[in-house]
Amino acid sequence: MTGHSGDIKKTAADEYTFIRVTAAHYPLLTELYADAFGSRLTVEDIRRRYDTLALGGEHVAFMALHTASHTPAAYYGVFPHQVFREKERILVAQSGDTMTHSAHRKKGLFVILARLTYAECEKKGIRYIYGFPNDNSLPGFLKHLQWKETDHVTRYDLKLKWKTFPLSRLSRKSSLLRKWQLSLAKNLFRKYRSAPADCFHNPLKNGYYRVYRDRAYLQYKETPDKLFIRVEGVSFWIRLTDVIWIGEIDNYNGVTERIIRKLKRVAFWSGYNTIVLNLNESIPLPESLNGFRPAGKDVSCFYLPGQQEPIPLLITGADFDTW
Repeated sequence: MTGHSGDIKKTAADEYTFIRVTAAHYPLLTELYADAFGSRLTVEDIRRRYDTLALGGEHVAFMALHTASHTPAAYYGVFPHQVFREKERILVAQSGDTMTHSAHRKKGLFVILARLTYAECEKKGIRYIYGFPNDNSLPGFLKHLQWKETDHVTRYDLKLKWKTFPLSRLSRKSSLLRKWQLSLAKNLFRKYRSAPADCFHNPLKNGYYRVYRDRAYLQYKETPDKLFIRVEGVSFWIRLTDVIWIGEIDNYNGVTERIIRKLKRVAFWSGYNTIVLNLNESIPLPESLNGFRPAGKDVSCFYLPGQQEPIPLLITGADFDTW
């Protein structure tokens, strides 16, 4: 830690205790999730999200506890996993779940926890840390943690010309309606459903590193709203949220207008007006997907522990920690 960070830590140390997060602290994290995001995650939800050991390394995170009350004040962590290029595989981590309790903000806790986390990452041989900070977090990453912006990730939307009743969007307001709508969509996709793959890597061979998506990774990402489908010989990994979110395609150039029409038809009858995919800003969208239009982008940043070199990393929807 350099500069004035020592003064910040000394001041915070009078009020807070900083600990490495283990499974024993998951009950405390449920309180932070509820306050910071309004999320009602269970301990099992958190355990499943943080269990990255099979991906190449255990979850690395630190928490600030309010010393007097022993209540959780803030949290920061990263999700280790592997990326590969040709025959080379390296350990990296994605930044995620920056949380500060509303009663403990503006105390410099985020910066302290992040630096503790990065130091631990360096010890564990994690060569590259990347993430997609939101507007609230981005200034802190750039100003206080020396992150650098890199190849942003573009969101592309395919809008239905003939609009359907927006059931998928409205269902987010009711858990019962959401359960029914998800069941409807999965039933309509039934004839395209395919068995989970043993691996599902990005097929765009362009010199970038890609996330190593072996069976362990696919199981880690498995949730009830994700499906593997196969339409006329092309496989898709999709997630059914308020949109049909394409996480990955096994053959981008194999996508035809006929395939797109079939996806649109299922979208219409299951209450979706938008199909979404994501890809690096620097990579031209394959011509087969020219019906998708840019609809925004996620700011992509990276941090290098130690004396590592930056790497070009290919990102699609299936690689976000929120996927």
